[in-house]
Amino acid sequence: MNYRVYHSRVLALLRNNYLLISIFLLGLGLRIYNLGAESIWFDEAVSVAASKLDFLEQIRWSLDSSDNNPPLYYAFLRVWVLMFGDSEFAVRVPSAIFGSFSIPLIYIVGSLLAGRKAALLSAFILAVSVFHIKFSQEGRVYALTAFLALLSYYFLLNSAAERKRINSIGYVISSALLIYAHYYGLFIILSQNIFCAWQFLTHRKTGSPDFKKWIALQMILGIICIPGLYILYRHSIGIQNNFWLSPPTLHVLYDCFELYSGSIYLLILFAALSVLAAIGAVGTGVLRHFGGIFKPPAQSPGEAGMSYGGSVFLLLLWLSVPVAVPFLISLVSTPIFFYRYAIAGSLAFYILASCGAVMTGGGRFVLLVTGIVLIFSSLNIFGYYERVDKPDWRAGVNYIESNAGAGDVIVLYPWYETEPAAYYSGRDDLTIVSLGDEFYAAPDTGDKEFWLVLCDRWLDDVGHTKETVEKRIGESYDVLERKDFPYLYIYRLKQKKSE
Repeated sequence: MNYRVYHSRVLALLRNNYLLISIFLLGLGLRIYNLGAESIWFDEAVSVAASKLDFLEQIRWSLDSSDNNPPLYYAFLRVWVLMFGDSEFAVRVPSAIFGSFSIPLIYIVGSLLAGRKAALLSAFILAVSVFHIKFSQEGRVYALTAFLALLSYYFLLNSAAERKRINSIGYVISSALLIYAHYYGLFIILSQNIFCAWQFLTHRKTGSPDFKKWIALQMILGIICIPGLYILYRHSIGIQNNFWLSPPTLHVLYDCFELYSGSIYLLILFAALSVLAAIGAVGTGVLRHFGGIFKPPAQSPGEAGMSYGGSVFLLLLWLSVPVAVPFLISLVSTPIFFYRYAIAGSLAFYILASCGAVMTGGGRFVLLVTGIVLIFSSLNIFGYYERVDKPDWRAGVNYIESNAGAGDVIVLYPWYETEPAAYYSGRDDLTIVSLGDEFYAAPDTGDKEFWLVLCDRWLDDVGHTKETVEKRIGESYDVLERKDFPYLYIYRLKQKKSE
């Protein structure tokens, strides 16, 4: 290929996809901006600590620890940290990359399901979603989970449109990686199986992989995931009697969708558009009496070849199964539902709302929806960048190490906050210890002063707040000095002399 031909093809690619490229660059910028500004917090510090283990140690740690996550993300982060270091910025870059490349991927999946207009709108919603920006700026697995869920659905839809071996291989690999990234990936696979079973029963082979071939793919996937399912079994036993989540309520479910949307106003908009998309899929004759406003197409303009109703049904399953199934499990058994675990479901919510916008009106209406999303998302984003969400361990530990004497003891409460303190600790002559719920029996330091670090990000396991802890401190210790940082309170204490 000569230079002129290559140059013309590049220009054509840019010209035909300039909107998508612009949206991608916007999303990338929002995810990179201020990436290393805030301190590493507990969950991220666990990720870093796990990344320092070799692969076999990571598996052993995963089986024995209370982290309750599959090992894939930690294995990936180990390689990344060896190459680029473990600074706040470096640890979060992979999430920013996965979160950014989810934008063109949701466009591709949306195009397969609902056509270019809906795909562009869903890509824009994802690009400016403060929910996804937040988890694209955190050294945890959630951005990777969303990316792999999109990739799994991409190969599923391609298998329906073009039954090539590469699509089957891609589906098995991406789905296996999804399950090894996060256990909620199983609910994504469940939603796909429900859809394919429904498609086969109602349309036979139209718009779905050959049923026998699909069963074979699921069997291969199951065999590949046997080690991961064993780790899940071990974790499920571990959380039976002791897990930090509480049983969810309907209000928790509402909060989940408000977080996915970014605000109550966007939730109302997305929910209304999703309902319109679902009604349009039913295609009742009643809607056609409203002046032709609602015009559900007989066939989706997408490239996967399934009906509009099939596309909407797939999106409804994709949205509801990762949310509803763990929610119901949490009500009847051990609580396992948490909004960020079901992050993959939010992607279907964005595509579904985009389908409703495109179906309901023309280009002007889609531009109106885009403008509303831009306005409210901008407010969310500005607030997100101005707000400090994580305990400022970087400043707190630096303050202690700048003022502590040789051999000083640093006491951490709650007990699990040792990980972020250890991440920032640079002095070998200081001892870091943790305290359990019986906090007030501090280590015997005699007449020697020591440092207490209270992280008030959450209530502790027995419901103590900062105020109750300080009250109890005053009963046995003199507070010689106090320094406050975001969500972090540092005290220099000395045992009271007995009278």
